[in-house]
Order: sequence, then structure tokens, then C-alpha cells
Amino acid sequence: MKFQNAATGVKRIFTAEILKLIANANSQGGTIAAGVGTVLLIAAASILALIGGIMALVGIINASKDEGAFKTALILIIISLIAAVVGGIFYQNATVQSICQIVQNLSSRVLPTLPLRSATMKLQSRARAF
Repeated sequence: MKFQNAATGVKRIFTAEILKLIANANSQGGTIAAGVGTVLLIAAASILALIGGIMALVGIINASKDEGAFKTALILIIISLIAAVVGGIFYQNATVQSICQIVQNLSSRVLPTLPLRSATMKLQSRARAF
């Protein structure tokens, strides 16, 4: 049994994370520079982070075709995006902002790692069997 979709998806997720790291490094360096270069550097970092986010989402969708745990991660990422939008709409209400931030942190950082870890263990054990 091969996991072609999962392998392709995980490779895409890995590439997306590298792009996000590069974007974060570029945006950090932009605070030191001044003038038009700063604006261009921040814009480039933002576009790179957006591309990385889309690639990660596509990777998780691809990987979910072979492993159900990636479907759970996809749902949690969608919940995180919804919380970010709601928090942006109600940016003046501190209580709603706090609740949205908590939901966003839980759904994007903590909870997706749980099903992905179990999926990784399953994939590794199946690969060793062959």
C-alpha cells in the first residue's frame, strides 16, 4: 500500500514551512532598514507568508486523501481562520478579541499536532512493514 497523496502533501507542507520561515526572517530584518526598501521587504515577506500558508493548506488537503488524521487538522485550521476573521471584525471589543485569540492559538498550534503525530506514527509503521 502506497501513500502517494500523503507523501506529496507532507512535502508541500514542509516546503511551505520553509517559505514561512524565510518570510519571517525577511520581516524581522525589515524593522532595521528605513524608507521604501522597508515597505518592499515587508510586502515581499507578506506575499511569501501568504504563498506558504496556501501551500500548507493544499498539502494538508492532499495528505488527507490518504490519512484521516489530516482531515482533523484541516478542520482545525479552518476554525483558526474563522476565529482570525471574527477577531478582525470585532477588533475594538477586547473580550471577543481575547476569545478569538485563544481559539486561534489552540486550533492552529496545539490541537493539529495531536492527529498529525498519530498519523505520522501510523505511516512510519506501515512503511516499515513493507
